[in-house]
Amino acid sequence: MKLHGDKSGYTILEVIVAIVILGFASTALFQALTNGDRIRARSINVQNVSVIVANETERIKNETFRNGTVTDSSYKFEINNRSYDVNRKVIEPVPGDSVNPCPVELELTVKECNSEAVLFRFRMLQGCSR
Repeated sequence: MKLHGDKSGYTILEVIVAIVILGFASTALFQALTNGDRIRARSINVQNVSVIVANETERIKNETFRNGTVTDSSYKFEINNRSYDVNRKVIEPVPGDSVNPCPVELELTVKECNSEAVLFRFRMLQGCSR
């Protein structure tokens, strides 16, 4: 028995399938945007730490030139409205090495303030001037 002669329109199954496809597409788009934000935040940290390391390298050169040695140091560095803890540590030479080993091995750690996770850790050698 036909109530209406017009068969245009969508069935309930077609509507459900369209909603499911739209749900998958919107989930994929949301994940892509979230990943983009995370990658952007990471790239900002990498850029900031690059500036900090370049600055610390110059500080090490200046300290070596003035004092002839490099010492441990810790300080806070603020760049682009973000604060970082910078810690420089002189790695002690292995016993049995010469009294004044050259070059000196340094470890530089950079982490965001109020965070225990280390963002970057660098090991470098500082040459000596004799």
